[in-house]
Amino acid sequence: MIAITCNSCHKPLSIDETKLPMKEVSFPCPVCRERVTVDRRTALTPPPASVPDDALEVVRQCLVVGVDDPAVKEACAALGYQASHFASPVEARDYFLLEFPTLIILRPAEMTAPPLAAMLPVTAMNSSDRR
Repeated sequence: MIAITCNSCHKPLSIDETKLPMKEVSFPCPVCRERVTVDRRTALTPPPASVPDDALEVVRQCLVVGVDDPAVKEACAALGYQASHFASPVEARDYFLLEFPTLIILRPAEMTAPPLAAMLPVTAMNSSDRR
């Protein structure tokens, strides 16, 4: 496997070198669609020395969308997550597609009351009336 990184979005990619011809090849990045160029003749390098497992630090990502609240960031840190805040859902979507965070917190500016009066025919049903 050849390990490369997209120059545009910096996403690490692994390519099976047996499927590449012995010449320069370009293809679109699967994340950002920017052209990535690989030359099998120059990309074949010896694998890096192994790194001990205790030297690797895994940073778990938390995506916070909406209102920025220090208490939410503290809660993420207490759970072992690094919080990234985005005010708009469009920015958050782009981050989500690149980073794939495991925890997502939605904090809208306003919370509306649930329509309890309109839902009364459903919530007032007896268990014997339900199917």
